[in-house]
Formats: sequence, structure tokens, C-alpha cells
Amino acid sequence: MIDVLIVGFVVALYPNDPFLISAISLIADFAIYNVLFIFLFFVDNRKRYFDTGGKVNKQKIQEDGKKLITALGISEFGYLATKFLSTYMMFSYTLLGGSQISILTTILAWLTYLTSANILIKRQHFFDNVDKNNV
Repeated sequence: MIDVLIVGFVVALYPNDPFLISAISLIADFAIYNVLFIFLFFVDNRKRYFDTGGKVNKQKIQEDGKKLITALGISEFGYLATKFLSTYMMFSYTLLGGSQISILTTILAWLTYLTSANILIKRQHFFDNVDKNNV
């Protein structure tokens, strides 16, 4: 919940600027969660990208990278739009505090992101060709 602390700090500095608060909230979410996801994804799936001889399968990395970037990129757009618009609207039209708004909008944006990412990854058959012995 580092992003909640960041948003709380920005609200304290600029309480009457919902546009700036929304933008900082997006940057904080993007920096924290995407870096963490990329790291954890490759740590968890590292066996998937090595052949039986122990060499890196670059073609598999490229194929999966394209699928993953496409699915997550589209989902990220939904996340960003939901997060920005809901943050802006809540700061403009409600009396909730900065931390409350940050938590609510993050939950709403994550629901949008997770739903769209799961649908897109299933449509691309991302995990259909996974060798059950390697995972």
C-alpha cells in the first residue's frame, strides 16, 4: 500500500488539485505494481524458457512476450482509465479523504485490470502449451 502513502502525501500538499493527485496516483501504481509483476512472473516461470539442454529458448520468450505485452497492455489501458477517471471524479465530487479514495479507486481499477487480463490471456491461449512437467 505504498501508493496510498504517496497519494496521502500529495493530497496533503495539493488538496485542491484533483488532476495532479490523479496523475501522481497513476504513476505510483504503475511504478510499484508493474515492476513487481514482471519480476515475479519471470521468477515463477523461469523453467518455461529453458530447453532440455539448459539453453534459453529465445523464440519462446519472444512469443510469450508478445502475447503478454498485448494482453497486459490492453488491460493496463483499462486500469489507467478507470483509476484516473474514478480518482478525479471522487476528488471532485465527494468528501472522502485521500487515503480512502486511493484505496477505493485502486480496488475498482484492479477489478477492471484483472477481469480484462484474464479474458485476454484466455483468448490468446497463453497457458495452453505449457509443459506440465516444467511448471
